Order: sequence, then C-alpha cells, then structure tokens
Amino acid sequence: MMKKVVILAAVFFSLMISLSYAAAPAWVVIHDTGLVWGEDILLGSIADISCADEQRRQQLINMKLGIMNKPGSVRTLSAYVLRLRIQSSGIDSSDITWSVPDAVTITRASQTVSSDQIVATAQSKIKETMEQNGEQRSWTFDVLTPPSNTVVPPGQLTFDAQIPYGIKYTVPTVVYVDLNVKGQTTARVLCRFQLHVMDEVAVAARAVRANIPLTEQDVRIEKKEVGPVVTDYVFDLNKAVGRMSRYPLKPGDLLRESFLTKPILIKRGALVHIVANKNGLNVQTDGLAMADGGKDDFIQVKNTVTGTIVNGKVVDENTVEVQLD
Repeated sequence: MMKKVVILAAVFFSLMISLSYAAAPAWVVIHDTGLVWGEDILLGSIADISCADEQRRQQLINMKLGIMNKPGSVRTLSAYVLRLRIQSSGIDSSDITWSVPDAVTITRASQTVSSDQIVATAQSKIKETMEQNGEQRSWTFDVLTPPSNTVVPPGQLTFDAQIPYGIKYTVPTVVYVDLNVKGQTTARVLCRFQLHVMDEVAVAARAVRANIPLTEQDVRIEKKEVGPVVTDYVFDLNKAVGRMSRYPLKPGDLLRESFLTKPILIKRGALVHIVANKNGLNVQTDGLAMADGGKDDFIQVKNTVTGTIVNGKVVDENTVEVQLD
C-alpha cells in the first residue's frame, strides 16, 4: 500500500512540474551581437529572457548553443543554425515567444598581453638569475625572438617566468613566460635572448707587429665584450708589458695570455754561463743551451766540460742558473 502511495506522489509532483512549466510562458529576444566570457555560448549571453518561473528562466539562460575555443575569437550563427541548436539542447522550448534575427555575431571576451610586458617579465627573471649566480661583470642582452602580443581570457593577470636550461653565454638563453589568469596558466610564451658580458681587460692601444716586445704605450685597459669560453684574457698591464704577441695587433684587439710570449733571451745552441749555488758556494762553468728560453723560463743546458745535461732558469741573455741539491 505504501509503495503505491509513493508512486502516486511521484506522479503527482511530476504533473505539477509539467503544469507549472506550461503555466509559465517565456519570451526570448535574441540580439544580433553577443559577448561570451568563457568557452560556452550560452543563450543568456546573446538574448534577453523573461519568464515568471525563475527556475525555467535559469535553464534558458544556461542553454548551450556551441563553444568558442579561443579568447577574442568571433563567430556568426545564422537563424537556421540557432534554431537547430535550440532544438538539440534538450531543454523544453514550448510556450516560448521567440525573436530571432537573421544572424548573430558572437565574440569571446579577452584581454591582450603586449609583447613589451612579456619581454619585461623575462628580462627581470634573467636579472634575478644573474644576481643569484654571483655575476659581477656588467652585461647586456639582445632579444632574438620578440614574442607577439598574446590574447588571453579576461580576469586578473599574473606572470611567471622560468629559465629551464639556465643562463647561457655561448648560445641563446631561453625563457618561458607563463600568463596566468585567475591563477590558471592560459598561455606559455617563448623568449630567446643573447647575452653579452663586458669586462675591464687589456687591449692594444695601437698597431703592433708580431714578436715585438710590448711597451706601456702599446697597451691599455678598456671595457670590452669578452667571450664566454675564453678565460685567459689579460687584466693586468704588467703581465703584458715586455712580452711579445705571436700575432700582429690592431688598436682595440684583446690581449690573451696564450697569444703572448716572452722575448727569447737565449736561443738553442747558444753558449751560456751556467751558474750554480750550493751551501753559499758559487760555481760557474760553460754550457750549451738545448732550447730557446725567455727570462725566468726553465730550459735544458749541457755542461760542456762534463757533458751533463741539467735544467736551469734563464737569468739574462748569457746566464742560466741551476739549483743544486
């Protein structure tokens, strides 16, 4: 008996709901333009809807008529397509007075993030990372691939930048900038930068031929861009003056230790004085240089009296000093 009462009650309420819809007609006036704020094209976004039954009115407002994939995109729906989509929505559209234009142009709401905003975010990330890395030299960078203006959904916008492969000196540095709307990442933009590092280094002050000892007038300290791989730049003029360049120099050429050599004071085959000190006793003998050598270079010399070959330090163009144990 109770089961029958429950069934009858359900049928009664179902009839009441049907009667309430039937008793609450609606009026829908669709505009020829509309603006949607998300992916779904809702009837309420393109039409004015009136109905005494608020529940039915909300159903009509939320009736889905299609999707808009991209923020800022525009679509046009004809009256024929609109009627088909209304019919296929599954919502009761009986007892509705419709006003439908020939076509509706619909735009998805958006905001545009400028290229300058994106680049500024990426540059700020590079600066932060360079400081964290302890880079003391001055530096600049060029934007190799400036991003385009990017369209994203409307809402509160924040930025987040990452340098996934770290700061690069020899190849471009890649920075990804995430555009977040309401806390959700809606776009990721790639930026590429070429880094330039500047330092105070020794350069040629004027043209100098190869294998000519450098004077104080030949070199100066100047702020120049330095390569990321080379590590043997000369930073102290004292390490350049008196040495020779293996190659001709033009004004402004960077000096590198590997390109500089000491003047040859003793040439291979030259007769020299071998000087040895032991226990305060100074011993000298004649010798034969077995290799070229500049000042303070160690070369092999042959004692012409005994025929013994020893290592010694070049003192001047005639003397090699040998340390005896």
